Amino acid sequence: MKRAVCFLCCLFLAGCASQQDLHTLKTEIDTLNMRVEKLEADLVEKDRLLAQSMAQQAEQQVNYNDFFTQLQVLQGRMDELEAAGFSGSNRPPATGNILQGLNNGAAVQPAKSAYDEGLALFRSRNFSESLGLFEQYLEGNPEQSLEDNAHFWIGEALYSMERFEDAVLKYDLVIKKYPGSEKVPAAFLKQGMCFIKLGDNETGRILLQKLVKNYPDSDAASKAAKLLGED
Repeated sequence: MKRAVCFLCCLFLAGCASQQDLHTLKTEIDTLNMRVEKLEADLVEKDRLLAQSMAQQAEQQVNYNDFFTQLQVLQGRMDELEAAGFSGSNRPPATGNILQGLNNGAAVQPAKSAYDEGLALFRSRNFSESLGLFEQYLEGNPEQSLEDNAHFWIGEALYSMERFEDAVLKYDLVIKKYPGSEKVPAAFLKQGMCFIKLGDNETGRILLQKLVKNYPDSDAASKAAKLLGED
């Protein structure tokens, strides 16, 4: 009889333990899902701001086109004046001043790609300035072939500035929007490292394990395996 009672007690305790483990696991999953939902909401907001910025860029492009139309008109007027006998010092000063101002404006257009400048600044550890140039590159022509790289380097600049939450969102954009990009494994690696930096080791490990599983031959996977072994 005593043995039966003991056996029933053990079953009861085991059942409680299993229920407790199940509850703990469910809580952890719910917490992770809430975190992912928050990150996705933040990403949507950042995409909205980017779209707004692109609209402003389009308006600036229209103004820029108007600028050169005016330049061409004035250039034509200048040619007419010179043909009529005006040249050098006897050119009407108002026309000369306006034309000079427009030419000076045209001269400030950068000859070098904003992407290349941003990458050079990043490598020289000017992270804040590089961030602005990568964003300028994306706003200027969002269909460039280096679009995925630019987003990744923005994430790298944010990571280097210890803005880990913002970096997580940028790496997530690379992973989801450009699944075929060569930057995806590195984005998984740095996203996992961001969560670890933020104190969320569990989420960080999940991402690093996913990287090792899905991209086993990548350099990023090798680094992730070392990080997982060090924990």
